[in-house]
Amino acid sequence: MKTSDKPISPIVQKYALAISFLNLLCMVITLGIALYDVVQVIAPQFTYVPQQNYVVSEESNPSTGEVPAISLKEEETTRAIQQEKMSAARSLTQAIIILMIDAVLFIIHWQLGNRPVRGDLVAA
Repeated sequence: MKTSDKPISPIVQKYALAISFLNLLCMVITLGIALYDVVQVIAPQFTYVPQQNYVVSEESNPSTGEVPAISLKEEETTRAIQQEKMSAARSLTQAIIILMIDAVLFIIHWQLGNRPVRGDLVAA
């Protein structure tokens, strides 16, 4: 008799199937987060929300070497978009790790939950 054919108690089966269900819920949530992270990595300007509004003169002053506020704002926006992209890449990596762990736990518990149930135990 293979280990996978060894009968289990109904309580163990219910536990294994409940854990499988919870793993599926976790995977669905994590997939949603991962999909958003993919969008952020591919098109960070699409999900970027500016944090500050700059109110500075748009004219350059050659005597002091000041640059127009528009170019400063563009540099800040570019830098913020790059940070957004890097943050999304980190988050995507975390989501992939969580999905791998969830997949392993799901497979283990799903196989356990699909074993035959011992007939001599009364189902709760």
